[in-house]
Amino acid sequence: MSARYKGLYIIGETGALYPSTGASHHIKVGIEQLCREFDIEKVLFCKAPVIANTSGQGATTRMKRIKHSAGRRFLKWVYLLLSNHAHFIRYYRLVRRIKPVFIYERASYLNYNGIIISWLLNIPHFYEVNGILANDYAKHFPGVCNRWSYKLEKRACHSSTFGFYVGGLNRDFDVPEGKYLAVQNGVDEKFAAQFRERVNEVNGRIEVAFIGSAMDHHRLDLFADAINNVENPSAYRLSFIGSGLEDMDGKLKPSVERKFFGSLSHDEISKVISRFNLAIIPHALEYFSHVKVFMYGAAKLLLILPRTQNFTSVFTSDEVLFVENGNTAEITACLNRILAEPEVFSRLGNNVHNKVYNYYTWENIFREVTFKIKEQIENFNATR
Repeated sequence: MSARYKGLYIIGETGALYPSTGASHHIKVGIEQLCREFDIEKVLFCKAPVIANTSGQGATTRMKRIKHSAGRRFLKWVYLLLSNHAHFIRYYRLVRRIKPVFIYERASYLNYNGIIISWLLNIPHFYEVNGILANDYAKHFPGVCNRWSYKLEKRACHSSTFGFYVGGLNRDFDVPEGKYLAVQNGVDEKFAAQFRERVNEVNGRIEVAFIGSAMDHHRLDLFADAINNVENPSAYRLSFIGSGLEDMDGKLKPSVERKFFGSLSHDEISKVISRFNLAIIPHALEYFSHVKVFMYGAAKLLLILPRTQNFTSVFTSDEVLFVENGNTAEITACLNRILAEPEVFSRLGNNVHNKVYNYYTWENIFREVTFKIKEQIENFNATR
């Protein structure tokens, strides 16, 4: 398995390309890592983003404007499905001209050009699946459309040669054994390495960090509720890094000190994250694999995480503090308890850092991914 294969990295959703999104960072890192072992060419099976709009919402922003009847929303769903494939012939000719040995495609909503082309050209197809897209877009379309969307997603996952399912999403799509690798999000090895000697010690107030743009699934209302109900709110100082987080100012008690940094670059985050002691994820779906969790862990922050299927498969109670998913009373109790246990910050901080550094850097994650791609290409070619 020593050949340097030519691969096509397909992106089919404009919203994933906005620079401020986690998806954009994941794509950038993925291409960089895959290029270590393969000759990768990136192609867009979607419109290029308007970079002047850095809100990071892309296609999701357009979806939010749909406030029509169920009938009109149904027609919008049909239009989206058809328009995504309107340029199929052009995409097919492009791929045929490039002549890749394999296709690596980031799964996108109602866009199946890549997998269809792989069938027609008889080349291996690899899916990277980061979420259940039918659920992510459910609020925009009638229930019947969401059921069809899920069936199409599941069919595509089963039809792909092999899939890389972030957070163990293969379970949700019932992907057969031997056709998947469950993976996590990660951090750069260089980012994690800079905190090897750090000791997470509390000096005065406990510094709590939140990094990311404000999104519904973050459930920042639960975050505020948990903080507002601690016995001594002034024992904590909150720092918010990201866009759209200023609304938290009106949700927190005046006695809770907070600071809003706005959006920071990856390098800027590297410089400030070592100021913090603690990070809280109040709510997550069972398959969520937040990039921020691994970033927090790499920087030796004490983590309070929901007891979800994915997080409990990655971390142990010797590395993080688990609470019931979405239970603000448990989070509050945990916050009260750690005030009297200052040693927990350095002990668990060191443990979670070691876990992330040894297993969940992008380098480690893509080492497994590239091995599987090579293995599957060899198997595919042997059966042709």
